Amino acid sequence: MKKNLLIIFVFVLSLVQTSLAQSKVKFTVTPQVSQNLGQTEYIMDIAVDTDTGLAVLGSKLEFPLDAVSAGVKFRVQPKRDGIDAWWVEGGVVTNIDSPDKAMKDTDWAKKRTNLVVDDSYTESRVEMSLILLTVEATRRILHRENINLAVWAGFRYHRIEQDIIGWDGWFIDSNLVLHKQSGTKQGMLYRITYKLPYIGFLSDVEYDRRISLELKAAYTPVFVSDYDNHLLRNKDATASISGHGFLSGVKLQCRMGGTGTRHPFFELVGEFVYLHASGSQTQSWYGDDPITPDDDDTGTILSGIPHEINSRQVSVCLRVGLGF
Repeated sequence: MKKNLLIIFVFVLSLVQTSLAQSKVKFTVTPQVSQNLGQTEYIMDIAVDTDTGLAVLGSKLEFPLDAVSAGVKFRVQPKRDGIDAWWVEGGVVTNIDSPDKAMKDTDWAKKRTNLVVDDSYTESRVEMSLILLTVEATRRILHRENINLAVWAGFRYHRIEQDIIGWDGWFIDSNLVLHKQSGTKQGMLYRITYKLPYIGFLSDVEYDRRISLELKAAYTPVFVSDYDNHLLRNKDATASISGHGFLSGVKLQCRMGGTGTRHPFFELVGEFVYLHASGSQTQSWYGDDPITPDDDDTGTILSGIPHEINSRQVSVCLRVGLGF
């Protein structure tokens, strides 16, 4: 479905391109391929009363993002120079493979004395699907010879879904005995959606009309909703939380000779994104949890569980385009 949407999007862009090429508007379209790196950390902990006293139950899941993605970006800009120049950009990106790295799952239970009561660690294979949509506007506010400064603002919608398959690791029981554990079933479905309105500054320096270097940085409030289905425990967990983030990037563009108003170019782009959000999570059991054999957990709901998301995303991107 998402690949069909990408084909339709490129087709619509080609129609717009034909129309704008004959108007007083500069239009560029740039297919791209990216190598993504980084991870998203999901942290949950809660204080509970146990037979041996107050303990903190915690879990940290580390979801890898090292996948190759492809997409297309376009820009519409009036064909004039000066301090009032502005342009609008948009784009769509999807992954074309899944992460090579494993998802890491660490669980712990500690007393106030920091004595470990129970601990476990597993690694699992990941199959991933993502969609990234962006729309942004930039307005130049300062122009000095070959140096420009602009205000940069936009909105980013980023949805990532991961199937967590199999597990291999260990756990320590309440008697501090180490046990190995492994399996091949799908253990979890995880879905996270970021909504990121952002604003910042962009600066570019142009060299001999063929090479330019662009730097940009922006602040973003972070709005996150996530959902995980613990298939092995018959449990759902949901959260809608908020926080703060930072987006930054660097772009090197090299323009090649063209005919008339057309000019091919390529861009090497690096991007770094840091996002943090915190709030509370709700867990609900749609079936009996096999790790609590003495009770039927079906219908149990726990709310107000402290929940935190930290995401560090890095991408290196190559674009090849044609300007009109």
